[in-house]
Amino acid sequence: MPRPRDIRPDEPVSMYILSRRVGPRDDFTCQVCGRDCNEYFEVGHKIDRMMGGLDTLNNVCVMCYTCNRCKPLHRTLEEYEAWVKAGGILPRFFELFTEMINSNERITDASIPTSSRHSRGD
Repeated sequence: MPRPRDIRPDEPVSMYILSRRVGPRDDFTCQVCGRDCNEYFEVGHKIDRMMGGLDTLNNVCVMCYTCNRCKPLHRTLEEYEAWVKAGGILPRFFELFTEMINSNERITDASIPTSSRHSRGD
């Protein structure tokens, strides 16, 4: 069986080839939450394609469905790294939700940190 050719980290390639290379490279583990993605994973872009990111090995990583679908758009690698360092979106949400349930607080708009609220344009 022929050996797959080497791909430079900055060389744009198809998503099929990326998925075949990224899974084993990242040990089939979500690079955001650490979840084991044995059979099913998504190739997540660090800098999103909508923001100018490319389909290259150094711009993609294994992400579980939840992390890839719930991530914000990242314009720079620094934004992506800050998001991962903060634990992504869901871990912080569940942490706040669990705190409120354990303290029997009522969830209100005022109980959501202002950095998490979206402006309504009022």
